[in-house]
Amino acid sequence: MPTFEVPDGPTQIDAPRGGDPKNPQPAMASAVYSVTNTTSDSVDGRLGVVVSGSSKSEWFAVDGDRERTFAGGETQTATIRVSFPPDVPAGDYPFRLRVIAINDPDNDHVEGPVTTAKLGGQQTIIPPPSRLWLWILLGVLAAIAIGVGIYFALPGDPSKKAAKRATEWGQLYAQHDVDGLSDMADMPFFLDDGAVLTSKSDVREKYRAMLQPGAAELPPGTDAKDAKEQDVGFERIGTQTIAQYRQAIGANTQLDQTIAAMHLADDDLVVIGDNQGASTILFFRRKGVKLAGAVN
Repeated sequence: MPTFEVPDGPTQIDAPRGGDPKNPQPAMASAVYSVTNTTSDSVDGRLGVVVSGSSKSEWFAVDGDRERTFAGGETQTATIRVSFPPDVPAGDYPFRLRVIAINDPDNDHVEGPVTTAKLGGQQTIIPPPSRLWLWILLGVLAAIAIGVGIYFALPGDPSKKAAKRATEWGQLYAQHDVDGLSDMADMPFFLDDGAVLTSKSDVREKYRAMLQPGAAELPPGTDAKDAKEQDVGFERIGTQTIAQYRQAIGANTQLDQTIAAMHLADDDLVVIGDNQGASTILFFRRKGVKLAGAVN
């Protein structure tokens, strides 16, 4: 029986192309797996990538240390990052995560499930003039939100639950209710471009630091045009899947890192809203109830 086990992983990740076609950039994506030492002893393991089909090994890399020590029964997270050169044609490129026991590499190894990296076609992007890009982006997001709302119009759909929870979050945030906001958080939790939080107490402290100025003041980093705007609350702009959101905004390495840190997949949900004049992105796990992160 192999020492290590890779019980699951994403079946598909998307690598959209972005940027100016005259100056193409690599298409990026990442896949996150759990690796478990099934024995009671500490074992050294080596992580690697096995490619198949038209995939080439130089496009794939293990994030962080490839050789690691696993305590008995320990589970660690392994991330494979994919970088497609601009000249690679669109298509499906399969690969697997391989884990080898260093003390017996010939006989003790295991491979995870097949993950397919889908490389999109080249997109033509026309830069909008001045600050009109912001209004264009909001219009696109609103159109996507309407389409997603129609598609997920059935009662009890996760997107409706996520939208309802986003409204509750906005009300609690406007009230500076640190305890209420902390109770909504589902670990691992990512808050406002900070580190990944793993306990309710850490989430509570982070919210307290953000909202401490007092009930009569706006949170730090939130600007208002005049005093009257301090009463503006949270307004939901749209709800969609992470895959749809990625397609709308194009390649974004920071977004990919944030989503990977929260262990989210393409079918998890994103709610986009306006919070006192600041754009807010709320990440929900696929059932639409558990909040995994909030980023302004």
